[in-house]
Amino acid sequence: DRAAQREAATLLQRAIARRFSNISISLRSDTEVTDDELSGHHLLLIGRPETNRVTARCAARLPVSFARGSFQARQETYAHADSSVIAAGDNPLNPRYSVVAFAGLSAESTWKCVQKLPEEDDEPPDQVLLSPAGRKPQRFRVAPASTSVAKP
Repeated sequence: DRAAQREAATLLQRAIARRFSNISISLRSDTEVTDDELSGHHLLLIGRPETNRVTARCAARLPVSFARGSFQARQETYAHADSSVIAAGDNPLNPRYSVVAFAGLSAESTWKCVQKLPEEDDEPPDQVLLSPAGRKPQRFRVAPASTSVAKP
């Protein structure tokens, strides 16, 4: 998965530069990035928790859940190697920043999901872009968890 993730990161870096006035984001592997870097930036993570240590650290803050060889979104489990998901959540090291994980259930599906980044539009971005194997991608937002307020 490492080689596919590195190539996917490079593709994402180029796509962002094309879309946002030649801004080049820096690339770091999950083994070389520091906690200071993680807590002081928005994070674009390539790879599922099984293959990326930083994604594993951030997975609990994403609107999907991961298990070995699968992920769950909207109470449906996806386990086909060609399935992938792009999911956004809060950075657990600093909620001022966000995390976006590009995670396929195989090296190839991870590489392909980076290429499914939607074109810019006037709509607010969705939290999840789900790409089930053999089906049309689905975009959706997840409602925030309700908070209960104790009454005196």
